[in-house]
Amino acid sequence: MMNNKIRYRVEFTIQGSKIEEYKKLVQDMVRLVEANEPDTINYEFYLNKAETSCVVNETYANSEVTVKGLQYRQYFQRF
Repeated sequence: MMNNKIRYRVEFTIQGSKIEEYKKLVQDMVRLVEANEPDTINYEFYLNKAETSCVVNETYANSEVTVKGLQYRQYFQRF
């Protein structure tokens, strides 16, 4: 059986003055995904201790679900 899962690992730097805004956005994003994307398998955010960089791990059931999930990425451009 073929595995159609799509996985992303995204790393980025957060501007120091934006950390609190970023944390709120992550909470909102997780709620949106949980409520609207049942085929999103994994959606995790990790901050380093200094809270200056983040790793996001995402796993989607297939490419259709991936496209839907990518619509939210535009919100992270401001960090």
